[in-house]
Amino acid sequence: MIRRLLTCLLLAALALGTASCGFLPYDEDLSLALLTAGKMESVAVVGPLKLWSGDFRDREVLFLPAKTDLLAGTPLQGYLVGVGSYDVRVHTVLYGTGYYLGDQLWEPVDNSNPRRFNAAFDVAKQSDALNAYVFRGLDRLFAGWERIPAPGADTDLDLKILISAAFAPVDADTVVGAAVVPNPDPTYDEVVLLWRPVAGGGSELREALWQTDAAGGLTNPLDLRGGTLIAGLPEGLERGFYGHHAGSRRSYLSWYDSGAGRYRTFRWDDSLVASELGDMKHRVDRVLSNGQLFSYGDTSGYLYDAAGRRLTRFPLGALRLACELSDGTTSRLYFTLASWGRDRDKNDFLLIQVFSIPTEDLAGL
Repeated sequence: MIRRLLTCLLLAALALGTASCGFLPYDEDLSLALLTAGKMESVAVVGPLKLWSGDFRDREVLFLPAKTDLLAGTPLQGYLVGVGSYDVRVHTVLYGTGYYLGDQLWEPVDNSNPRRFNAAFDVAKQSDALNAYVFRGLDRLFAGWERIPAPGADTDLDLKILISAAFAPVDADTVVGAAVVPNPDPTYDEVVLLWRPVAGGGSELREALWQTDAAGGLTNPLDLRGGTLIAGLPEGLERGFYGHHAGSRRSYLSWYDSGAGRYRTFRWDDSLVASELGDMKHRVDRVLSNGQLFSYGDTSGYLYDAAGRRLTRFPLGALRLACELSDGTTSRLYFTLASWGRDRDKNDFLLIQVFSIPTEDLAGL
């Protein structure tokens, strides 16, 4: 009870501002986020981080905490990701005597069409490396990684190709989607890709899965279904929002149908017959470990069951789902909330709050 009261007081201070530093007196996204954050467990406050708001204010701001720190309960290092219309900026967030920003990366990425999947980011277990799955050019997928350096270390962030040759797309193939699949194993998660090989005449789709690896990025590729023709999918699918549930071997693809003016979501399994989830009105942004489907929708979050039936809707605002992580007994979802402020000397700063909730409890919001 005392912890919840302190959390509420801190949230109120963020919403209304304090005497020593200023926050916007009213921000709709922040206010909506606080309504839901107050029902979650407060994990950490990261910052304040000295950062010029001009570099990030017009971007979607994500904080991706190091999973080793989340499990250990130590100060959260991680990555600050700012997604703009035509590029992505990444800063390492480090902790010494306090929080500070380390190296940075700028990567051109065309995010101008929000109805297409353009990039996904995740922090690998054990190594705390940043895995970035981004598109360059037309439909070529690039993946990169970089460790969080020790405080004071001089390490450059850089994108590197991670995917091994086995089952990997080639330059002429069309990549449709990519997603991170949470795994209860403490050493790795999984990454899945969906693409259309040019060798198959453009009509087949291929799915493959990799494990994240502390030393080498992605490893142990597994061809999920082989080069196959999945019945029931529209022809000429463009880049969409793709996900996979390892337990049921179900895959999901949300694709924006410009003719219909809405997202259409399809599900298939080893039967290789796709069915449309007609009740689902929003795209699949994350397939959770319990098989439920999480979606961002304007200022709200939506949760659907595996058949696309809506379970709940809750205020989301500026809250962002960073990751899902298991401690061996319970799977938890970690949300982050970024708030801009200005100190007494009129310098910009960013404050990040991290909240968590058991995956099974999300439907109760």
